[in-house]
Amino acid sequence: MRWEILLLMLVTAGGTYLPRALPQIFHSSRTLHPRLVTFLEYLPTAALGALILPGTLLDFSHNPWAGIAGLGAAGLVAWIRPGLILPTVCAIAVTYGGLVLW
Repeated sequence: MRWEILLLMLVTAGGTYLPRALPQIFHSSRTLHPRLVTFLEYLPTAALGALILPGTLLDFSHNPWAGIAGLGAAGLVAWIRPGLILPTVCAIAVTYGGLVLW
């Protein structure tokens, strides 16, 4: 590997890591408002939903019902048992099954 590429990778890694690490180092003793903490807890789920929903409806243009069935299965499983892993696995299984069977 050429040293220019290695240097570019190290600078890029440092540029990504520093903005994430510095606030933790300098503001670790501060506490956040409880409403802000609640908002930050829901943010990954909302972002994941915003990224997955268009892909579910648009990527399966030849068989949109498979994506809709997977989305419904994920919603149902998430309603019964909160979390991200189990609804995601169920959505993948139902969508794959729908693509194979339909």
